[in-house]
Amino acid sequence: KDNIIHLTRGQIFNIDGNTFFTMGGGISHKKRIIKKKSKINPEEIFKKDTVEAHRNLEAVNYKVDYILTHTCSNEINKELNYFKPDYVSNFLSVIQKKVQYKHWYFGHFHKDKSMDDKHTCLYKQIKKLT
Repeated sequence: KDNIIHLTRGQIFNIDGNTFFTMGGGISHKKRIIKKKSKINPEEIFKKDTVEAHRNLEAVNYKVDYILTHTCSNEINKELNYFKPDYVSNFLSVIQKKVQYKHWYFGHFHKDKSMDDKHTCLYKQIKKLT
């Protein structure tokens, strides 16, 4: 459909005059039994995306209006009591320190919770950008 945009990892999008940095991906913290081993290493794929992300953020002087991610930084993760650092949350901690932004929206934890004035966990809620 024309009104659906696939926001890919590590990219910056200009939508209706606002800039959005997007970074999907997250590690499941639930134990799972994996029956067959994959030759694809998700950590290596994510690391390639982080190189692209830094290149794109550098091009806009590490300044965007909004950040949209699947999970969140270690700092916000601690407040949700799900804290278990991994390569995704470590990368997002770097982003949180380096990027200037109005607001950061993320999901992953299946709850709706405003963490503070700049970070919101979304699950079922729909927010209008202001």
